[in-house]
Amino acid sequence: MRSKHADYYNHDNIAVNYDESIQRTDDPIRQGYQEVLDWVIEHADIDASQSVLELGSGTGNLTARIGACKRIVCVDISTKWTFSPPKK
Repeated sequence: MRSKHADYYNHDNIAVNYDESIQRTDDPIRQGYQEVLDWVIEHADIDASQSVLELGSGTGNLTARIGACKRIVCVDISTKWTFSPPKK
């Protein structure tokens, strides 16, 4: 099912440069970004027996921090980008 808001909230046009832009800590809106992601993971308390639903997964910056879990389902309104976990 496609949302009637998909075209308005789709971020495909900025996804290609997003991961680079979040590294710019001189931009006040980006300060603390990595720390916020770490805080979310710490407080989510996910373990290997749990399934995770991540809404608005974007380029996968939070997804990449999720440790062992039973299953991860990522949902994002953008259509062109998918997350590929780092190879171990």
